[in-house]
Amino acid sequence: MKDVDGLRFHWDGGVATVALNRPERLNAITWPMVEGLIDFIETCSRDAAVRVVVITGEGRAFSSGDDIVDGMGEIPARHGEPGSLRTDLGLHHELVKRLLSVPKPVVAALNGRCHGAGWVIAL
Repeated sequence: MKDVDGLRFHWDGGVATVALNRPERLNAITWPMVEGLIDFIETCSRDAAVRVVVITGEGRAFSSGDDIVDGMGEIPARHGEPGSLRTDLGLHHELVKRLLSVPKPVVAALNGRCHGAGWVIAL
């Protein structure tokens, strides 16, 4: 896994954990973080040693949602021509699809307030 600003990855035995790590912004999410979460989920899905995936947040809140104060940055061009932009719904939708298709349990270890996390649990 490559390092992603705002995410902290940890593997311990069969437990793979990703922590949203922007506590000064209540773990507000950026586009690189969304892409990093997708990559983390894909890696965990393929790794037979991973038995459970845990998603948590550092500090006093799980996440305040998308970073609308500082901005989310440029949308990563995961598919298509370099520089092409996907809509925010496309990348969020891709993350939700990946989370729903993980062949092992995914646990949200919530701490504090959880505003805006509906994009993770909405079906």
